[in-house]
Parts: sequence; C-alpha cells; structure tokens
Amino acid sequence: MFNVFFLALGMLPYVFGSHHSSGLWGAIGDFITGVIIVSLFAYPVVLHNSYEIGPQTLTALSVSTLFLLGSIYITVGAISSS
Repeated sequence: MFNVFFLALGMLPYVFGSHHSSGLWGAIGDFITGVIIVSLFAYPVVLHNSYEIGPQTLTALSVSTLFLLGSIYITVGAISSS
C-alpha cells in the first residue's frame, strides 16, 4: 500500500502541469518527481534490510514498480503528444 501511495504522489507534478513549465515551478516539479521515484525503490530495500520482507518480495516489488512506471511514462507521453 505504501508504494501505491507514492505512485499517487508521483502523478501530482503532472496533474498541476509543472512538466510543461520551465523555471522554478518546473524545477520543483522535477525534484518532487525524482524524490518520489527514488522512494518507490528505496522503501522496499529498507524493508528488506530490516528483515521485514524477503528477497522474492523485494524482486516482485521492484519489477512491478518498473512496469507501473513504464506504463505511466507511456501514458503521459501519449497524452502529451495529442
């Protein structure tokens, strides 16, 4: 559920249009997006290092996060080009 929360937060800069703007708002939107994407991968690694999840779960979370981010990237790219 924590990864779903980060995925929902990751779309906020795109919702507010900061990916099209330049200057300060564009930089802030890019920074927030970067922090959220790093958190998507870092949180499962922290859980694995604290022995809360096993290596199979860590692999499954990482692969599913890659697929979700890829599908979001393709969708946003298709919407932006229209």
